[in-house]
Amino acid sequence: MDKVFQAHCACGKVTFEAKREPLARIACYCDDCQAAGKSIGARPSGHSGMRADGGTVSTLYRKDLVRCTNGSDHLLDYKLRPTSPAWRVIATCCNSNMLTKFDNWLPMVALRTHSKNVESVVPAMCINTRWAPDLNKIAHTAPRYAKVPPWLGIKVAASALYLALPTSLQAGV
Repeated sequence: MDKVFQAHCACGKVTFEAKREPLARIACYCDDCQAAGKSIGARPSGHSGMRADGGTVSTLYRKDLVRCTNGSDHLLDYKLRPTSPAWRVIATCCNSNMLTKFDNWLPMVALRTHSKNVESVVPAMCINTRWAPDLNKIAHTAPRYAKVPPWLGIKVAASALYLALPTSLQAGV
């Protein structure tokens, strides 16, 4: 039986569901996540998903394993810059940052685990910490990586290869 994970917006009107094990649970400190977090947090009653230490907590899933199960009429795609490959998906009912999806080769979405209570979520790792506002103020003891660690890059690349396979071959992998 597949493991199912649910993520809700702050007011509960929007629900996403992800199946199977995630690629990783992270706190991302990249400049793009921080800028998007500030922008979304500035919306009326905005829930950016960003921690007080500047990290955005997400659970990474292969994109074909995530779907909106409730409230899709409240979703808004938001792009920070026209040239960015990243789109944030916002639940407009309460301005919650629900996920990040990509329009390049990246085969994943970064699903926000708890838009309402982000401080209670403990990521397994911190990535892109070279952009963290203050390394000494990261609020937990998860391993820290200045960039994306190579093993995570390999997992993401393997997911891209899997999705590039014809559907008839995917079932056997």
